[in-house]
Amino acid sequence: MGFEARDMLKSEGQIDSYMQSEATILNEDRNALLQQKWVAMLEGIDDPWMRRCTAQILENESIHLQNATRRLMESSLSQNIPDLVKFIFPLIRRVWPNLIANGLASLQPMNSPIGGIFYWEYKYGTTKGTVTAGDNMIQNFDRHYSSEFIDQESIGSGSDTYTGTLDWSPVKAYGLGQTGIEFIGYAGTTMKRIYDADGSGTLIGDVGVGANTITYATGVYAVNFDASVDNVVANYFYSMEAVAANVPEVNVDVTLEPVKAWSRKLKFLWSSEIQDDMKAILGMNIEPEMSAGVANEMQLGIDRELIMSMYGSGTTNTGVWDAAVPPGVNQVDHYRNITTVLGKVSGAINTATHRGPGNFLIIGPSVQPIFEALHTHGDLKGIYGPDAGAAGGKGPGVTGRPAFPLPAAPQGYGVYVMGMLQAKWTVIVDPYFPTGKILVGLKGPSFPDAGLVYAPYVPIEMTGAFLDPADFTLRKGMRTRYARKLVNPNFYGVITVSNLP
Repeated sequence: MGFEARDMLKSEGQIDSYMQSEATILNEDRNALLQQKWVAMLEGIDDPWMRRCTAQILENESIHLQNATRRLMESSLSQNIPDLVKFIFPLIRRVWPNLIANGLASLQPMNSPIGGIFYWEYKYGTTKGTVTAGDNMIQNFDRHYSSEFIDQESIGSGSDTYTGTLDWSPVKAYGLGQTGIEFIGYAGTTMKRIYDADGSGTLIGDVGVGANTITYATGVYAVNFDASVDNVVANYFYSMEAVAANVPEVNVDVTLEPVKAWSRKLKFLWSSEIQDDMKAILGMNIEPEMSAGVANEMQLGIDRELIMSMYGSGTTNTGVWDAAVPPGVNQVDHYRNITTVLGKVSGAINTATHRGPGNFLIIGPSVQPIFEALHTHGDLKGIYGPDAGAAGGKGPGVTGRPAFPLPAAPQGYGVYVMGMLQAKWTVIVDPYFPTGKILVGLKGPSFPDAGLVYAPYVPIEMTGAFLDPADFTLRKGMRTRYARKLVNPNFYGVITVSNLP
């Protein structure tokens, strides 16, 4: 590894200087020091954010071990801790970066048992036309908000005469490259319109008795319809030039959600005889293998917990597809039709989030044969192996953006990556996923671009193996601590498949 077990428990003075006030995952200087300290353990992790997060959780583990052993004598530390430490850090490096969850959720490691996760929304900061200050920009997108056009500014209702001042001025006149201001109302089902036809300030249209004017500089107006009208609105252009107050605002609403780490725990035991026999016959120490297997069990539990949180998000992005093959239709040709529904739900995710279409799918064994049929005809390409191409080890990125990271090799255990469908969706198989369901999800390239946050704290806490004199079995325990939080169900969609093959 390039350094001894005792070295892993050391904290450099420069790193310690950040511990109190700036010990955050986004502190560039501190994280650079952490990556330098843990460089031997980070070998092979190419994704910058994954390297950053892995360095943080390795440091979390180091601090946790220091706290756990602080009360021990130096002789105890020297004799008992190194074997345990040599075991823990390689196990973390082996298991943690290969969690499927790391590629699907927003990864925000904690450096204390009680922390906070961040997510943000863009909100309109100015009332303008149909937009009300405080509205969410994603769910209430308005194409005119950043322009000089005011769309349907409310004027009033229940009269034939309206006077007042428009919210935005100076108003642009007809004939200056614009269509001019118009006032629209309804008398029953009949639309009434008074508008600027020549840039003179005098308005024409469905006018009654009285003045019909607009003062361009101030926005003062007077209109008299030929009948009482309801729901009167004004559409017009105004000038942003040299008027600071005329530039609409966008507010970034950052939310800090406090979270508390909770634990997963397992204990395992094996006989002293089998340990003796494995060592004598195969020269193998069974303890590392058993520990890795138990750690994999925890890995599967975390992956499944996060996947089911996405599935149970309550998303309204849904679709249905019938797998029954119609008479006279080739099976694979029919199975290819599923991409139409996948595209529809992915588009709904894009509409709801404005972050991009869905780019990963999670399926179970009930739906897997459909995708295997697509694999044999080239629609689905393996991420690993001879047909991986340039996409090997990566999930699909949205056009113009990098791909999100996936484990560097197939694990063959629990949740795994099956391949990439039509260069659009990474297909992930969860052996316990609900029957007849497909989860469509979006994970963008930056850490906030996800609907679920995964916040690891202590990746692995492990006891030393001890011999129980009651039955001469060896016993050991393992624990991990982390938090999770669903922050936006719109990043997900669910498709129901009927008439499964």
